[in-house]
Amino acid sequence: MLHKTKGIFLQKINYSETSLIVKIYTGKFGIQSFLLKGARRKKSKLPANVLQHLALLDLEIYYRENANLQKIKELALLKHFREIPYNIQKSTIAMFMNEVLQKSIREQESNPALFDFLENSVIFLDETSAKVRNFHLSFMVSLTRYLGFYPQNNYSLKNPFFDMMEGAFYPSMNHAYMMDDVQSKNLNQLLSLSFNNMNELQLSHSQRTQLLEKLIEYYTLHLPGFSNLKSLGVLKEVFS
Repeated sequence: MLHKTKGIFLQKINYSETSLIVKIYTGKFGIQSFLLKGARRKKSKLPANVLQHLALLDLEIYYRENANLQKIKELALLKHFREIPYNIQKSTIAMFMNEVLQKSIREQESNPALFDFLENSVIFLDETSAKVRNFHLSFMVSLTRYLGFYPQNNYSLKNPFFDMMEGAFYPSMNHAYMMDDVQSKNLNQLLSLSFNNMNELQLSHSQRTQLLEKLIEYYTLHLPGFSNLKSLGVLKEVFS
């Protein structure tokens, strides 16, 4: 059956000499893989050159329930990025976000709240004139709300340590999967901020790197298979 839906591009793999298999997070059907026949030809009606990290797409698709590969009839950009492809910090963050989403979202069903959050996040990243050094931290924390392990915001002087296994703050560090007092304080502040005021969190380079590594560890504890982020090294290099 033919459906219209928005989508967020995540991945493409060459298939045969002229085709592609692409992974897209769709508004109507969650994560789906599509076969784009002839997409690598110069005169293709489904141009592969629009498929950049987190590209926002307008799709017309043939959807079959439980099919491994869906088909796309029409594909177009919903938004032409102004800065993400040309700003090294924004393009690196987009690459990192893209990999985080590939490793964390697996549902093949509609989740309008998650889709709206992702779409708005990408648009904000592209359009903001503010510094984006904290954007990936704010994004990772906010995303956990939709993945089912958003931290319990119970930080206090009596509960200054974040337990990554339990997702809550506790009085003492009881095992290896805890954030120290500084990391926990920074996480607590991050929980109260949005993209609009994310730079109120003042971090040194080392603090930002440590908090990022702890957030990745937090994801790893709650999402099987979430590990070995290839884009992490690039992100650290660009923001060093």
